[in-house]
Amino acid sequence: MHRRSRLASTSSTLLLGLALTACGDDGAGTGTEGAGASTNSPTSETSDPTGSPTGTSSTPTTDGPTTSPTTASTTTGPSTDTDPSDSTGEPADCPYDPVEGKVGVSLELVASGFNHALHVVGDPIDQDVLYVVEHGGTIKRIEPGVKTAPAENWLDVSVLGGSGGNEQGLFSLAFHPDYANNGLIYIAHTPASGSGAVFVTEYSVSDGVVDTGSARDVIGIAQPFGNHNGGQIEFGPDGMLYFGLGDGGSGGDPCGSGQNGDALLGKILRIDPTADGNPDTTPGCPGGQCACSGLSGFDYTIPADNPFVGDATVRDEVWATGVRNPWRFSIDRDDGRMFIADVGQDAFEEVSVAVAGDNLGWNDMEGFNCFGGGCDTSGEPGGLNGVGQRLPIVAYGHAVGQSISGIGLYKGCEVPGWDGIYFYGDIFITDVFAVAYDGSTVSDLGSVAQLPDNLVPYGGGTNAYGDVFIAANPNPYFGGGPGSVFRVAPSK
Repeated sequence: MHRRSRLASTSSTLLLGLALTACGDDGAGTGTEGAGASTNSPTSETSDPTGSPTGTSSTPTTDGPTTSPTTASTTTGPSTDTDPSDSTGEPADCPYDPVEGKVGVSLELVASGFNHALHVVGDPIDQDVLYVVEHGGTIKRIEPGVKTAPAENWLDVSVLGGSGGNEQGLFSLAFHPDYANNGLIYIAHTPASGSGAVFVTEYSVSDGVVDTGSARDVIGIAQPFGNHNGGQIEFGPDGMLYFGLGDGGSGGDPCGSGQNGDALLGKILRIDPTADGNPDTTPGCPGGQCACSGLSGFDYTIPADNPFVGDATVRDEVWATGVRNPWRFSIDRDDGRMFIADVGQDAFEEVSVAVAGDNLGWNDMEGFNCFGGGCDTSGEPGGLNGVGQRLPIVAYGHAVGQSISGIGLYKGCEVPGWDGIYFYGDIFITDVFAVAYDGSTVSDLGSVAQLPDNLVPYGGGTNAYGDVFIAANPNPYFGGGPGSVFRVAPSK
C-alpha cells in the first residue's frame, strides 16, 4: 500500500456541537452584511438570529473528528509514488494507511499564492493532480509537490466581475464522467460578453491542453441582478450534470424565483450536457426591476427521469426548487444525495440535504424560520414540514457567521470513520465545521478546525480518492491577497 506524503499541517480540532445561523445581504454580495462575527457553533435546531439555540439538538452518532486539539506538525510534500489508475478514470488504490477510530482534524497546506481560489477539483486520470479555480477567470493545474501556484494558467477565460466585492466571475469546474475517452470539461461562469447571465461552457482537452477554440455554451440563464449567481456544477453518480443557481439577486428574492416553477433561478438543475440536436432556450425574468430577456442557442438533453418532467408547473430541467444562493454543494457519490450550503438573507445560514424533487423552502423560509411572512415550521431537521418543504439539517445565526460556504463531503479512504461527513465554513470566520446526516439522525460535530493566518473558506472540493480540500482566502469578503489550498487530514 502506498502512502502519499504530506505538506505542513496546521490547525486542529476544536469543539463538537454546531450552532445554527444564516447569512444576509443588502443586495450587494454573496448575501452578507458586515463582518467580524463571533465563533459560536452551529447546531441542528431552531435558532434565533443571535445564534442561541432554542430547540432540542440532535445527538452525534458518527465516529467523527474528536475534540482533542492537535499540534501542528511538519511533513514532506506530496510524492509521485502513488499508482494512478489507467485511463478509465477509476479511483486508484488508497494512497494512505487507513486511520481507524475517532480522529482529530488537521489542515495540511497543499499550495499557496492563488488569486482568490474558489473551487478545487482532482484530475480523474492523474489523480494526484489538482485544479484550482480562481474567481477572476483562471484555473491553475497543481502537480504533486508544487507548493506555489504556477504563473501559467491551465485555462484563462474572460469573465464579468471576478474582483473586489463583485460576485460574478468564474465559479467552478467539472470533468465529464467519460473524460478519459472524450476529454470534455465544463466551467460555470459569467462571461464578459454575457450581460451577467450564468453560463455552463464545454471545452475539449487533448494531451492535457485545453482547446480554447472548442468552447460550446451548453446552457445560460439570465438574471436581473449581479449577486446570488450560485455557480456550482458537479456530475453526479448518475452521469448527469447538476447546476446550482441563485434566486437572481438583490435581497429577499424580489422576483419570486425560489417558489416559481417557471423560473430556472433559485433552483438546482439536472441536465445531460450532450447535444441532442433540438435547440434549447432558457426563460427570462419578470418585468419591472426584475426584467431580463430569455436566452437561446443552446443544445443539451433533459433526462427523461428528471422529477418534474411532465409537470406543467415546473421546468423540466429542474431537480430541486427553493434555494437562495447555493454557492457550494457536494453530491454523495454513493447515493446521489446533495449536501447544499445555501447562503441566507438577514438572519440564518443553512445546510440542507436534498433529493430529487425537493422544495428547500426559500423564500417562505430561511433556515428553520419563516421569512417575511407565514410558513410551516413543523418537522424535524432534514425532514419535511407540513407543506412538503425540506428542512435544513443545520442552520446558524449571524452571531456565528454571515455567509456560509460549502467545502466538501468526505468519501475518502484515509479515515473510514469520516465517511459521509460534510465540511463547511463561512467567509467571515476561520472555523471549519462538520456535520453528518444518515437520513434520520443529524450528527453535529461542531467547529473541528480553524484556518491559519486569518484565512477564511470560500469553497473547496474533492478528488478521486475522496479527500476534501479547502480553498481559503484572506478576509474580508471577496477581498484581495494571496489564497491557499488545504487538505482536510487526520491529526498526528
